[in-house]
Amino acid sequence: MRRADRGVFESRAPGPPTTSWRTGIDLAEIAADHAVERTRERNGERQSLVGTILNGLKEGNDHALIGHPGSGKSTVCKTVAYRWYEAGYGTTLYRKEGMGQVFDSATALCNRLRECDGHTLIVIEDALSAEANAIFRVIEAYRDDPTVTFLLESREHEWDNPSVPEQETHIDTNWKETIARVEMPALDVTECDRLISHFETVTGRRIDLDASDLLDGHEDDDDPAALLVVLHRLALSVDPLASFRAMTSTTLTEDVLQTYDDLLSLGDCALDVGVLVSLLNAADIGVYPGFVYALTADDHDRNQEIIEEALSLLKGRVVFEPSDSEDGTRPYRTVHESWSVLFLQQLYNRGHEQQKQRATERFDRVVTALLSLADDETRRVRIDWEFAGTSPVIKEISADPQGWADTTIERLFSLGLSHSTLVPLFGAGSDTKINLPEVCSDEMEIHCTEWRGKMSLYAGNFDDADREFEHLADLASDETRDTTETLHARSLKHRGTVAFRRSEFDEAEQFYERSYSAYLAAGDEQGELDAINNLGIIAWSRGDLDEAKTYLQTCLDRYRELDNHSAETDARFNLATVLDSKGDLDAAVDHYRACLDYYRSIGNHRSEADTLNNLGVLNRKRADLDAAERCLKQALDTYRDIGDDVGEANSLHSLGHVVQLRGEFDRSIEFHERSLERYQELGDTQGMAQCLNDRGTVDRQRGDLAAARRRYERSHDLRCDIGDRLGVAESLFNLGSVARLEGHLDTAVDHIERSLECYQERGDVRGVANCLRLLGTINRDKSRFETAEAQLAASLERTHESGDRIGEARTLTQQGIVAEERQNFERAQERYETALSMFRDIGAIPDAIETCHHLANVATALDDMDAVLEYRETAAELVEKTGFDSGEAKTMLDEDR
Repeated sequence: MRRADRGVFESRAPGPPTTSWRTGIDLAEIAADHAVERTRERNGERQSLVGTILNGLKEGNDHALIGHPGSGKSTVCKTVAYRWYEAGYGTTLYRKEGMGQVFDSATALCNRLRECDGHTLIVIEDALSAEANAIFRVIEAYRDDPTVTFLLESREHEWDNPSVPEQETHIDTNWKETIARVEMPALDVTECDRLISHFETVTGRRIDLDASDLLDGHEDDDDPAALLVVLHRLALSVDPLASFRAMTSTTLTEDVLQTYDDLLSLGDCALDVGVLVSLLNAADIGVYPGFVYALTADDHDRNQEIIEEALSLLKGRVVFEPSDSEDGTRPYRTVHESWSVLFLQQLYNRGHEQQKQRATERFDRVVTALLSLADDETRRVRIDWEFAGTSPVIKEISADPQGWADTTIERLFSLGLSHSTLVPLFGAGSDTKINLPEVCSDEMEIHCTEWRGKMSLYAGNFDDADREFEHLADLASDETRDTTETLHARSLKHRGTVAFRRSEFDEAEQFYERSYSAYLAAGDEQGELDAINNLGIIAWSRGDLDEAKTYLQTCLDRYRELDNHSAETDARFNLATVLDSKGDLDAAVDHYRACLDYYRSIGNHRSEADTLNNLGVLNRKRADLDAAERCLKQALDTYRDIGDDVGEANSLHSLGHVVQLRGEFDRSIEFHERSLERYQELGDTQGMAQCLNDRGTVDRQRGDLAAARRRYERSHDLRCDIGDRLGVAESLFNLGSVARLEGHLDTAVDHIERSLECYQERGDVRGVANCLRLLGTINRDKSRFETAEAQLAASLERTHESGDRIGEARTLTQQGIVAEERQNFERAQERYETALSMFRDIGAIPDAIETCHHLANVATALDDMDAVLEYRETAAELVEKTGFDSGEAKTMLDEDR
């Protein structure tokens, strides 16, 4: 037990808020005001929980703070201890939970209390644990002493049902009545809003999430894991890279791991209970006691005993008795589903390959046991008998075994489809040992094969996905099926998508064309349109934008005729992507927003994240960097929730581009490297090429031209390999930029003219504008000022046309440089001023600093020394405000010179 004084509160520097809110707030962080003061509603008003407890303790009344694990009890206790010390009421003694400290000497503590000054506060976390419960002897000894007061912390389940024998406490049976009980309030919308506001204050960063986003539909639940989930999401929303740097487990992870280990200590059957409970909760099937008892096997009595012991351990942690029923007729209340998903992730992620195999076998065993209820009437009768014939789920199964089995299987596989990190548990093809009930519908084998293929595809396991979709073709060869031709077409379509995700565009196109022919032969109009839609995506990926637009507009119009809203929205999404590439940003935004509304209305989180990601990229192109960052962080949060590694890589890469424009080059490199790691793990060639390209741009901006050229050349080669023509054009443009800076002007012109030709062929207005700007810059280098001005004017016109604000500002800067070199200083100043205003509005700090230097030079030429000082001060302020390296700004200035 430690004395909580200045030495403790100031023993170390507090960690960053984004770390402490994920890994746990200690006394140093309390002193640094990282913790939000929790409140609760009383008589229509919000009251401070800490204030309420402090007032009672000052009056000499012992208190017990009761709540679920992870609800914030220990943080409140630490805050009370700090306030007691800060106010100078007296000595504070503090015992933290889980520190390996056994408190078993009441006599020693009593002797220590005689040496304390003032009104002494003793705070004991996890007071009913075996390591701490001797404190009750001290409480009894000081019951009538107003100078010693106790604050205990305990889990609700343990406080209400203590396992501590009465004789061990050495107090009478009414011991609870002598201690004022205070319950942790639920995390409601108001409290969540306060968390967001406080987090913005301590981090100095805007949080682009609201309470409903963070609570995710649990606004009215007394969910013990909600706080852990909310804090985790808040921290990552501010610093998306925090999870990569963390050397310490988060409080959410620690809670899951502790529960996992506690179950494992009871044996294999107990861990099976934890897996089944988590699966039922995560898949939204409902944690009914009757389902859990499906795990009883041959040794019925022994298994039942272990199941009951495991459920007892989980109560108060993971499951909670419904308020109106304890007889098995209603499901348990449960923790947030994110807790359960993390538990299932830990099942697979802990240990070496052999342990991973055992985890898959355990998952198969648990799922098979649950599904066996559809076939095994004897087992259903036995479970129903356990609940005196009152189990509603057993009656539901008995009434319609096939309907229950099909629905349950679909929900289980939907979990894998929506959380890619769980995919390995489901196995693939012949590797899976999940036994489907015999009563399943005839189509369930087809559905499961297709679902497993899609799960593997989403998880980036392309080989597994291809095998599953090949097996779908095998099922199509079964002549007894009515859907043979359609199944064959679906198999080809899915295999085309696997090839597309591998960036094998030629092979993907062949599969999609064969799929189209098969759908046409089967008379399946919906399938035909799906194939056309996919061919449009291939055309876009190759840079054939007009062809892609034709394909996708056709799909959109015909899907409307079929009244297929889901397919129509997917086609709209793809069309928006093409319009974005063509520079028609306003039309693209309108389409994306319509898609976002629809995906949110049907709860399609993956497509919602895809749309937010693309909106983020589009906002970056429009130079609205704040909006871009908001969209990309929201997308990243969802991708992480569902375990979509491809989506996470896309968002990390795009965030790297945003911070790069702001001049935060170190962060940009970290984003690009993390995303490149993901793309390499997934074998995503197109993603790797884009990352290498943007990482090369950071090198170029920092003046490391050799490194930039190497990365650009590698990106160019990868794009050539997969036939990404627009990507090749971008690489050629960047290689031209490096060649110009190295003084190889003819080589630069060759690269850029080849890039320009490609952009013009494919109708990429933004790419054309960039090429014209750089050609104008090279002609300025050659003192061909008339040609330079004409090319820059053409570039400026196209930046207007495509809505490329940052491109427009950069072209204005180049026009200013031409005017300055021709000694037309007034025009140069006007061009630079307009560009500076745009750069500052955008938040493109490096460009703004560079333009200030240009303006200072012009002011010097005009002998306006006040303006020179003003521009230099503005540049210095921007450097100081953002931490941007002014040496790097000079490097960028040299590029334009």
